[in-house]
Amino acid sequence: MAFVKEIVPEADKELYNSFEIKDELDERDKVYIYKWLPERREWVVDREREIYFIYVIGGQNEAHPMQFNLIYNGEKVVLYCTMDTYDTPTQDNPMKLHSVYNITEIIMPKSLEGEQEDIIDIIKSALMKFSTTIIRDGHCFDYQNTFDFGMIAKPTYKKEM
Repeated sequence: MAFVKEIVPEADKELYNSFEIKDELDERDKVYIYKWLPERREWVVDREREIYFIYVIGGQNEAHPMQFNLIYNGEKVVLYCTMDTYDTPTQDNPMKLHSVYNITEIIMPKSLEGEQEDIIDIIKSALMKFSTTIIRDGHCFDYQNTFDFGMIAKPTYKKEM
């Protein structure tokens, strides 16, 4: 099954909350868990493989890059990225943009060591789905802009996440 972007359904509220999503960079909020909220929680999911990709916070600047959490084999992978965006107007779409993601940090649990290539491929696929589908008023729309990857950091490993 391919990734889909969706609003997290009510039926998955407990599953979502079990991931203990939090802002890993903000020392003041280290203990604050982002709980499921129906009006603002979305994810990119591959239900068949039980992979969940969640935007957490950030993106305002390099000091606080975008944080995503990937839940893979029941383990949490935390990644940070920045995005550079360029105008690429066409005749059909004068507002078209091209964005380049730079994945600046990937933190994995030690138990996933040796699976980094597969996980990076999953991250890229999930991030593309996250970027090319937008959700407005509960409906999904394809986004016509283009995306690519620049720098991709080598993963670092922690015993516990």
